[in-house]
Amino acid sequence: DVCSSDLPEGARLYEIGRYYWNMRTPDGMEKSLQYFARVVDTDPRNPRGYAALASANALMADYEYGSAAPKTYYARAQAYARKALAIDPSSGEAYAVLGMIASMKYSTNEDMANALNQLERAIALDPGSGPAHEWYGVALFERGRFNDAYFQLRTAAELDPLSVATAAWLSSAAYHEHRYDDAIAYARETLDLSPQRHDVLQTM
Repeated sequence: DVCSSDLPEGARLYEIGRYYWNMRTPDGMEKSLQYFARVVDTDPRNPRGYAALASANALMADYEYGSAAPKTYYARAQAYARKALAIDPSSGEAYAVLGMIASMKYSTNEDMANALNQLERAIALDPGSGPAHEWYGVALFERGRFNDAYFQLRTAAELDPLSVATAAWLSSAAYHEHRYDDAIAYARETLDLSPQRHDVLQTM
């Protein structure tokens, strides 16, 4: 049988949605939601579509975009991730989203350990997932593990070179690792991809 995510129309819509998702702009995120919804409309049994909707809603919450409260987007993200896992228990992208949400909302060391475990599981299931490596890198960065974060973020950038967020975080990780030339180079890449990302100017 052909996997749903390999069907031409669903795969095409998914990649377009991922392009907009990588922009991390309010308009780009809204468009990614629309395209990922079309993936699911095309095939309601497509786990990638639900996992992608989960990741888009998680970032709507994280960036505080859209008209709904962040907690609403987080709830939607968790529901879509669980739907993806119900269809495909080995969905690395779904586990990555759950790990990302857990890392954003953690309040104790135990919570963060759980988030890291979710992200490590996501990478084990799908080593080629740029977002999983990115979010794992960000979680490590937030814990002050800059060298490990730099490695994960560099891997994410190699897997997903169009990710604005990965390039921005990689610039920050390089700066904290005293790799100043790399920090400047990644900051410039970020601005090339998204000129409005002024937050990277502090590493230049």
